[in-house]
Amino acid sequence: MRLKDALDAEGERRSANWTWGWSYVDVGLYVEQVKAYIDNFERVLLLLFEEDIVTGRATGKVLKFLNLDPFPEDLDEVHVNVSGYPQNRILHRLITDELIVRKIKNVVKATPLYARSKRVYRKVMEGNLRKEEMGSGTRRMLKGKFRDDVALLAEYTGLPVYQFWTDFR
Repeated sequence: MRLKDALDAEGERRSANWTWGWSYVDVGLYVEQVKAYIDNFERVLLLLFEEDIVTGRATGKVLKFLNLDPFPEDLDEVHVNVSGYPQNRILHRLITDELIVRKIKNVVKATPLYARSKRVYRKVMEGNLRKEEMGSGTRRMLKGKFRDDVALLAEYTGLPVYQFWTDFR
């Protein structure tokens, strides 16, 4: 299913009471969610995916926030899941089927190959996915839906969202 098709199906899914994870736009509106934390907790650490997760700074920030010692550098490996459309659907089903993956993982976990097998798995997964550009109409629609939320998020949190989310400047 393409992004536009998934976005077009959101209303129908909401009406059919699908779980929150199928409502891509609604779960992408952050300001009310963030505001709820800030308003209800004395100390809140906000992380920006692009600034903290992708760069590998998140672990250090979280440990510092919790007054814990930092991890050794070699344990702070950054891994970001890739996305795209499978070139080979059979291969994709095999490497994403939870039961198959769990069984293989349980066998490999007991061997010295485990760390390497995770890297091989990611390479196979990434190699089978191809990116497709978002359509300009879909991009315009999403910008319209998120523009106010992004502005409020930047204002409310002080996070440098415009530095990373340049479409909303």
